[in-house]
Amino acid sequence: TAENPYCAEIYEDSRLLSDKILDAMVLETGAKKERVWETDTMSGINWCQIPTTIVEMGYMSNPEEDRKMSDPSYQQLIAKGIANGIDTYISMDSIIIPIDPVEQKLSTMTLEEKICQMFVVSPSSFIGKSSLITADGDLEAKIKSYPVGGFIFFADNLINPTQTKTFLQTMETFCVNTNGIKPFLCVDEEGGRVARIGNNPNFNVTPVEPMGTITTVERAFAAGSYIGSYLYSLGFNVDFAPDTDVITNSTNTVIGDRSFGTDPYTVSALAKNYSDGLHTNNILSTYKHFPGHGATEGDTHEGYAYTNKSYDELLKNELIPFSNAAKDN
Repeated sequence: TAENPYCAEIYEDSRLLSDKILDAMVLETGAKKERVWETDTMSGINWCQIPTTIVEMGYMSNPEEDRKMSDPSYQQLIAKGIANGIDTYISMDSIIIPIDPVEQKLSTMTLEEKICQMFVVSPSSFIGKSSLITADGDLEAKIKSYPVGGFIFFADNLINPTQTKTFLQTMETFCVNTNGIKPFLCVDEEGGRVARIGNNPNFNVTPVEPMGTITTVERAFAAGSYIGSYLYSLGFNVDFAPDTDVITNSTNTVIGDRSFGTDPYTVSALAKNYSDGLHTNNILSTYKHFPGHGATEGDTHEGYAYTNKSYDELLKNELIPFSNAAKDN
């Protein structure tokens, strides 16, 4: 692996050699391609000083493959594939093809670790302590057991700038020390009545008006940019905003002025510019609340909300901002 304590300097060349041999063997034999297995437990590899790979065959888990391997002609195909792979590698004159670090990391993770990465949780609920404001040993131990993908911080977790910066930095350190992956550090900071930082005077930021009062793309961008600037300075990297619900139900109160309005195309345009403003400050945006909360009467914080609209009806209105979000990258 790239972290081999003895010969990490030949990792990239060894991986490239392995990939070329595997590809050539599969091409010659018609066998199913699985993967290159990276390991630091093979002592023969650990002492190597030149690019190396080991081809293991016959795990006795595939009777059909084992039968083929007893055939001299099939053995020749394997040998030819290995030779062709080496030739291909040598002919590249040590040109290294970059390895996708994400795919490389995923190849080392267990299924449980991958599932944990799909969760964003609140620090307080994660360890069962209310109004948590510091990252303690219990939290570190929980992260080691369940390396989740991120955390959402609520108003009772955020006291002032110094405390917030320390809390977030410690959480990131816990995660990186556990699995080498930086977590999503998230907050609901829309502006208006949903602003964990903006509505806390201890942070000394100017509150941003509700999205329902914003009518120009310039103002939407400025709002996102300003919010993004102070979130980034505190250590956040994700904002659960903008609210892209299209208000189509006049009795809807849970969303109300959190939305950019009643027209899906206006909502789309303002949301895009708000989002762009966040992105200029390295804050990821989050369009919510898919598939749309604007047609409902209920509050999902207190139960469930529903609409009797058909899918075709949603496509013509509530789903438009989310569809446009994908088109707008």
